[in-house]
Amino acid sequence: MSEVYKNAYSLELNKPLEPNEAYQLSIEKKLKENNKFQCSEDCDFQLILVNFGKKDYIQAPHYRSAKLEQSHTAGCTLMKEQAIARIGQREDSYSFTRNNSKITVELDLIKGLLVEVSNSKTTKTVTGSPTGSTSYTSSNGDSTDNTKKKELHKKIKSLKSLIDYYERVRQGELFDIVDRQGVPLNLENHFHDLRIHPELEEGLVKIYIADAWVALWGSNDNPYYHLKLTSECELMNVIAKPTLNMNKRSSIHRGVANKEKFLEKQARVGTKCKVYFFGSFILNESNDNFYINFDLNSQEALDFLIFFPY
Repeated sequence: MSEVYKNAYSLELNKPLEPNEAYQLSIEKKLKENNKFQCSEDCDFQLILVNFGKKDYIQAPHYRSAKLEQSHTAGCTLMKEQAIARIGQREDSYSFTRNNSKITVELDLIKGLLVEVSNSKTTKTVTGSPTGSTSYTSSNGDSTDNTKKKELHKKIKSLKSLIDYYERVRQGELFDIVDRQGVPLNLENHFHDLRIHPELEEGLVKIYIADAWVALWGSNDNPYYHLKLTSECELMNVIAKPTLNMNKRSSIHRGVANKEKFLEKQARVGTKCKVYFFGSFILNESNDNFYINFDLNSQEALDFLIFFPY
């Protein structure tokens, strides 16, 4: 999700620098601080140079955002240039269509529609049901399991792309977001950052943002991942850290293998990660105790979750 910037404005030298030039100056000690770069002279979006001052490196020197939560200054020259450069471009996805700087979102953000694929013969949908089970439907009823999995695989990438566009809009990029009817769509109304606003409403579908810990529990014959948010949330007067248990074996299917590998690594190293969850939360009771859980089951869980490391 971290965008690469071709140039940056040096606050130490008061001029724009290309990455290789800035790298060489850092080696020569003519640049002393890696936190003294920004987007441009008129935009204080902070950047850092990867491999600043390092003589040995694997990745080529490049600029990236210095921190997650920041936005480009209104009227940023770079954002205007990128919007102009997108004129004439078109990008199609199973969750959105982008034409120039206009994005048409195909996801049903109210009902939790994950993907809709249409052609001359069939219309297939994959939705998260209120009971936490994925439903598949087809207008001609003759689709095979392999076909369903293929569509699911394409959809997963699209959800991640939509999240990427949301973050880019938050940082100040100039896009016009509309729904399938062409009505302007404010993605802020459909994303919910639980780290800032921990209040939940049962059954309310959003794309939730949170930090989480991952553990691998259970026996060798029946291992499962335990996902637990780092923030306490409130649902129907119950305050708890929402959790999700995913059976390690049943959660794996085509298109999610890399996510399962990521969870395995997170469980091993014990560091928190950033998670996006498309769906809703429910309240469950066990032994007179109430718990806030993701409204998902193991078989579908990874389809509705996107992870990013810190």
